Amino acid sequence: MCIFLILSSYGITKSESLHPPVFKEFLFRRMAKILIPFWVVTAFVIVVAMSLPMSYIPDFDTEKVTPNFFKISCGVMPLWKIPLLFTGAVSINPHMWFVCVITFSYFLFFLIKKTVGLERKGMCVAVYIVGMVLFSVVCRQIHYPAHYWRNLWSLVLGFYLALYEKDMMSTKARVLLLLAVVELYLLSYTMFSNDNVDSYMLNANIAMLAIVIFASLFRRVSLRPRSAVVCFSSLSYLVYLLHGSIFNVQWYLWGHRSLAFVLVVSVICAMLLKYPIDYILKKMRK
Repeated sequence: MCIFLILSSYGITKSESLHPPVFKEFLFRRMAKILIPFWVVTAFVIVVAMSLPMSYIPDFDTEKVTPNFFKISCGVMPLWKIPLLFTGAVSINPHMWFVCVITFSYFLFFLIKKTVGLERKGMCVAVYIVGMVLFSVVCRQIHYPAHYWRNLWSLVLGFYLALYEKDMMSTKARVLLLLAVVELYLLSYTMFSNDNVDSYMLNANIAMLAIVIFASLFRRVSLRPRSAVVCFSSLSYLVYLLHGSIFNVQWYLWGHRSLAFVLVVSVICAMLLKYPIDYILKKMRK
């Protein structure tokens, strides 16, 4: 996840630096593409949760299911809380924190670009750090899981790398320093999050190596717009939003998880939801 957040922050900084800071255009180009799928998936999950039968498993472990998902399924969630599911203040899915974090990072980036200007690199990084610290404090106060430093400082690192890329890539020594900084961050991530250091570092470095290989490959090879790789990649965000809720359904109904089942069902649901989402975005574009 931290590598994805680094790339997300890096990508928006590099791509949006070429566009003028017009909020209306930025709102559609970035935020709408994050929020509209989130709202559609949230509505879909609420309907699914409401349609599930009551769970009568005697020793059912409710901790395996997101509490709000369980409350909706059992019909005990207050009606006034349901609209809050669409704001991110109340979560129905253990992975929905990502949407709140990314949306805030987009808004913070636009604010910095508009008021400070990306050419003032040091000031940009300083304001970005202050913004993330304030966001972390608020999240901690409302018990939102985004306050964990490992979920936020990867965005700061990506923003920093995008601004100082040319400076850091000017010599081989600086390239090695850049790799050392990323490795140190990954190690710190695992130590502070109590994850298994060996397995996480191995997986993270495999992911980094894959990114480098594919980046080199696609400099020489272009994908067709309707190719299977492009189509599947367009579903990745929806699959991410859905898979936590599919896990919830499994635990709620059967008390166990099957990764293959979750992947297949998530992809099928993503394919079904993609059409109404694309339709809404197309209407908004007009």
